[in-house]
Amino acid sequence: MESFRAAIACGADMIETDVHLTRDGMPVLLHDHDLARTGVGRSASAGRICDLTAAEAAQLNVGTAAQPMQIPTLEELLRENRADRMRLLSAVDVLVDGPFRSHERSLDLLYRGSKNQRLIDMPATLKGGTIRLYAPPEW
Repeated sequence: MESFRAAIACGADMIETDVHLTRDGMPVLLHDHDLARTGVGRSASAGRICDLTAAEAAQLNVGTAAQPMQIPTLEELLRENRADRMRLLSAVDVLVDGPFRSHERSLDLLYRGSKNQRLIDMPATLKGGTIRLYAPPEW
């Protein structure tokens, strides 16, 4: 969330984020699916975000010891309902969450590269206030 705040403060008209699912299905905003490169948790045994529950992920510090930060969820971002963030999010039609996994790759998938990834319908999510999955058109 800090990076969103900083981008908006600098006048950004676009942001990029990665969305990953926790073990219990909570979409979280985190660049790496592997926690080894993230914040104070840096270690070879830190693990993957998909192996943690949302409650376990919320206990992690992904900032520094001097400036701790929690992993934000997509729902937390939506709940803030700030006009500047909503303006950026309203430009998104479909959000792909989950890491690309080459062993689950399929060229038959619409808007995503591997079967583990979900599609979030952002207009419906923003309107309803909860995560809504995108239903691709039937051809």
